[in-house]
Amino acid sequence: QKAFVIPANDIALKTIGRPLGNTALLGGFCAATGEFDLGVLLEAIKKRFSGKAQEANLEAVKQGYEYIKNKIKE
Repeated sequence: QKAFVIPANDIALKTIGRPLGNTALLGGFCAATGEFDLGVLLEAIKKRFSGKAQEANLEAVKQGYEYIKNKIKE
């Protein structure tokens, strides 16, 4: 087993504008575990948020996902 550290609040500050790292953490969890597909997570975010909040949270998920995917490659 591996443990990963993800700068979720930093990602959230850049994408959402507030230190709410939940969606970045979900993206990282998706990448690290494969428990669910990224597409499923993105669809859930689209249903939960709208407008600018939706766009920002989708970006946070993607950045969290990519951050961990890149760590796994190392």
